[in-house]
Formats: sequence, structure tokens, C-alpha cells
Amino acid sequence: AFHPCSASLQAQQRACKIMCWLNCAAVHLLKSEFRDAKTNCDLVLELEPEHPKALYRRAQARLGLNQLSKSEADLRAALTILPDDTALLRLRRRLLAAQ
Repeated sequence: AFHPCSASLQAQQRACKIMCWLNCAAVHLLKSEFRDAKTNCDLVLELEPEHPKALYRRAQARLGLNQLSKSEADLRAALTILPDDTALLRLRRRLLAAQ
């Protein structure tokens, strides 16, 4: 049976999962646990393939894993969504310096 709050509750649960995974990714990045950070970002991107913060954090994780071309691809995707974002532009400079 359909419950009137079901769709709203599902949307809230989805948003909560995304927020938790992004927060976990941020902590993993701070601890230089790049594989774990990437895994959390992958979970977000399965639900929202164009989530700019997940793309940004996965690009950071991939940079930490020395996966430069994959990091660049994530960064490029995030920049198409938020072209003037200062954190993304700063990461692009870091990536260019690493190449």
C-alpha cells in the first residue's frame, strides 16, 4: 500500500545517505585514506552521477592515488557544472602541477 509520506521519506533518506558518504569521504581525505574516500564518492555518484561535491572529492582522492587522468576527468566533469568554483579551480592548479 502506498503511504503518502513514502516518496518524501525516500528522498530524505537518499539525501541523508549522500550527506553521510560525502562527510565520510572528507574525513578519509583528511587522513590520506584515498581509497576509502574514493569508495564513498563512488556510492554518491551511483545515486547522482553529476554530484559536483562527490566529483570534486573523488578527484582529490584520485590525485592522492596518483590516478592523474581519472582525477582530471572528474575535475573536468565538476567544472562543467560549477565552472567558477574556487575549490575546483584550486584543485585544477594542483593537478596541473602534479602532471
